[in-house]
Amino acid sequence: MKNYLLILVLYLMTGCGQPAAQDATPAAPTAPRTLPATWTPAPSPTTLPTNTPEPTPTLSPDIAVIEGVFGAYRSALLAEDGEAARNLVGRQTIAWYEEVLAYALVLPREELERLPFLKRLTVLIMRHNIPQETLLTHTGESIFELAVNEGWIGRETVEQVRLAKVTVNGDVGLATSNQAPDGPPVVHFIRENGEWKLNLASMIVLQEQAFKQLLESEEMDESTTIIDMIHVTTGRPIDERILDGPLPASEFPP
Repeated sequence: MKNYLLILVLYLMTGCGQPAAQDATPAAPTAPRTLPATWTPAPSPTTLPTNTPEPTPTLSPDIAVIEGVFGAYRSALLAEDGEAARNLVGRQTIAWYEEVLAYALVLPREELERLPFLKRLTVLIMRHNIPQETLLTHTGESIFELAVNEGWIGRETVEQVRLAKVTVNGDVGLATSNQAPDGPPVVHFIRENGEWKLNLASMIVLQEQAFKQLLESEEMDESTTIIDMIHVTTGRPIDERILDGPLPASEFPP
């Protein structure tokens, strides 16, 4: 199954349709943002012996760890290993899935239409693929794992992506991608209990902004776009009854 949940991660990382730089980063801590020291300047050439090479720049420990976390997450997505991917994302990401799962279970059409685009899309993905009884057994963690295992968060989002410039400010890490190294940061990290995690929840804010710009520029209707995306990627049209709530297993399509 092709992904359709976070396909905009690739859209953003390739430098297409990025919001203006001032809108592209999550809320910053009150302290001024500074770049970490990543290397020690070499002494003045007049003080160096002629046969002494200049010191080699070294990565700060945090940056090296962040790059390792992204590499591990990328490998987990490519392997469709939901448990491994879940262990690499922060609490805010799992809370986002928990919230959307609750919406998928109870939200009627009128309230569904007031949700931001990606939450509405995710609700309908869940209802389109999972009967009501099974949805009731899920948690935020398990639904995230399912999204990875089933390819809803697919290899296309990270397959060609590498981190370019990584900056750290306290417990927040931000990175540009190799496909837009001088653009605004599009990959976000957060340190929780001393461990760096990927912060997909804050990245979704970027995706919402970019998708809104794209839909407006192409004069595309949000509801129609969601229905078409799900139809195309699953190969079956949605049952419009899922706009009002999840379907029980007895009424779920084969």
